[in-house]
Amino acid sequence: MKTQQDTNMVKYLNRLTAEEKAVICSAFRVFDNDNTIHQGTLPFVSLERVKHIINRAIVRNINRRYFRQILSKLTSGQDDRRFARFNLCLEDAKVYRRFGLRPELGKPLPFLQKEKVTVGVKWSLPKRDYLPDKDVLVTPCVALKRVAKGYWQVEVLARCQHEVEFWLLENCR
Repeated sequence: MKTQQDTNMVKYLNRLTAEEKAVICSAFRVFDNDNTIHQGTLPFVSLERVKHIINRAIVRNINRRYFRQILSKLTSGQDDRRFARFNLCLEDAKVYRRFGLRPELGKPLPFLQKEKVTVGVKWSLPKRDYLPDKDVLVTPCVALKRVAKGYWQVEVLARCQHEVEFWLLENCR
């Protein structure tokens, strides 16, 4: 599954003022000891790294309100396809029984809320053109990756994280 880690700051820079960009660069110097980040290199920094630095500033209670404002500008308008990763202590045998021999490929859980997806195109007779086919409902998949014996990294859509975590603790622990 592709995560949001691959995105950089290019499409988010137009939301920020020059002052906010300078504050982000100074936060890199203070919290990460990285003097190579300046406003010219900021578009090439990953979004996750910038969020991490901002969260460190918020935790340290340094200009918390201003950093939260910047963080809300960076996270607003993101789609619902964000993935959450978390680790759980689960029994290996129960995981393999529920998810098969390759749980890293993922398995749909039927109790999760289905979502409409585009799977292709269909011909529209009145418009005499192809239109996207959004009539298919798909259940989100849950993928598990074994970290160590008894420890698993779970990857799922962020909106389903709490339901999946509860279900895994009930059925695979």
